[in-house]
Amino acid sequence: MGSNLERKHGWIVMLGMLVLISPLTTEGNPDLKSIYQAGPIILENSPGFGMGTDWNRQFYDSYYNITVAPDGSIFAASNRQHTIFKFDAEGNLIKSFGQEGQGPGDFNGPGAMSILDGKYLVVGENALSHRISLFDLDGNFVRLLKTEHSLYYPIALREGKIAYIALTHLEEDSRHPVQIQTVYIKDIDTQREKQVHVYRTISRSIRMKSGGSLNFSRNTAGWTFLAWTKKRNLVVGVSTEPHLTVYSPEGEKLSEISLKRKATPVTKSIIRRYKDIQLNRMRQDPRFRKGMGKEILKEVEKASIDHLFDDYLPIYREILTDEEGHLLVFLSGDCFPDCPILIDVYSSDGKFICDTEIKPGNYQLIVDKRWKHMCFTQTGLIALVQPKDAVDFQLRLIKVVY
Repeated sequence: MGSNLERKHGWIVMLGMLVLISPLTTEGNPDLKSIYQAGPIILENSPGFGMGTDWNRQFYDSYYNITVAPDGSIFAASNRQHTIFKFDAEGNLIKSFGQEGQGPGDFNGPGAMSILDGKYLVVGENALSHRISLFDLDGNFVRLLKTEHSLYYPIALREGKIAYIALTHLEEDSRHPVQIQTVYIKDIDTQREKQVHVYRTISRSIRMKSGGSLNFSRNTAGWTFLAWTKKRNLVVGVSTEPHLTVYSPEGEKLSEISLKRKATPVTKSIIRRYKDIQLNRMRQDPRFRKGMGKEILKEVEKASIDHLFDDYLPIYREILTDEEGHLLVFLSGDCFPDCPILIDVYSSDGKFICDTEIKPGNYQLIVDKRWKHMCFTQTGLIALVQPKDAVDFQLRLIKVVY
């Protein structure tokens, strides 16, 4: 359901004339702070990047996450192919590894990835697998970790510590069961896990009388987000709350970061507009024009969707950390589904620097907590994109050299 933009993912960016005005670091690359301040960022691919890869064959209909290693090599995880692809810093495919299965080095829907202590590729899998796999940066399997809880969005910290979100549900017989989002930090050597943060909310799906449920409340209610600071401490935020909390890898609370933006109160008109948008999209989808799909549409038309919302709209829909340690807060709002890509930039110690914007240019771009599609590095912004003129599903990696 939804447009190509929502079913496909990924992107990257270029900054027009910024190279002429941006100061250089000692390594000869632009200072990212100056890049953000000079914005907006225009999505354009660097000439020659990825020219050696056949993108028409490389990626097909799947969910992808990417991360970049210290040497500039790029990893892309395919949820449906149960495979990770490794590319060099110029976007050329080097190798792939993994297959569907439960054994060492196998995958069950690989997802979020990050680099631990500069030497391990950390790979999360299907939440109910309770698995984290570690590989070296050549793609060789190192270790399989079992988690005590369901596993969402693991991120590497430092000194052998990995944080992740676990979901549990209470009152399963209720129409709107309680959902508990808990953040844990796991030590890869001792296997011990420490709880550091808990957010209690309710399930945001619409339950069907015929069984099952529909969940299209991606940007209507609070969600827990994880990121890291320059020192690889853990950053935890709930998207309806105007602050972020910083923890050490041992789980000690270190500080709070106050956000510039405040949450917008939810009104009846916002709820009505959101429902109209969702219903119009369902009516345009062939799956809801006959049979069981048509009955589901009728049920949604009559259903109340108030429970899809908190009292306030989310302030942001993603938090990323760039290679220099800036925190990038991707703003949300009441513009669903087609919000502009607006970003508030903070220093690693929480000082507001500026706001900026990513403009899509020739590509379709989506910001979604489920997929990590962008990596802001000192040599360029790496991401998965879909060209605007693509027929159906076509993804590729691009890079913008600042």
